[in-house]
Amino acid sequence: MHDVFLPSAAEKGNPVATNGAFSVQLGIGGMPTVLGKLLARSGLHDLGMHTELCSDAYLDLYEAGVLTNRRCTLHRGQGMLGIVLGSKRLYDWVDDNPGVIA
Repeated sequence: MHDVFLPSAAEKGNPVATNGAFSVQLGIGGMPTVLGKLLARSGLHDLGMHTELCSDAYLDLYEAGVLTNRRCTLHRGQGMLGIVLGSKRLYDWVDDNPGVIA
């Protein structure tokens, strides 16, 4: 299992991103998971999902209202993925979800 990375107090003031009109591609492992959680609490909105591997980090973003795919120019309102790897909750979210193209 990977150690959990938590940013220092000084790093917390540095934005990861400044605009919600972009798509995210996260991988698997400790760092992408933490990055997903930080983005979920960032105040950003309307992020899109275009990824090869969909992990629980995307579900965190969706549940926080951050991942909407509203501003995607290709398949607006739908996230795109190739592989799903994660919890049963993640598989349940992806299964028959019209907002996800696999």
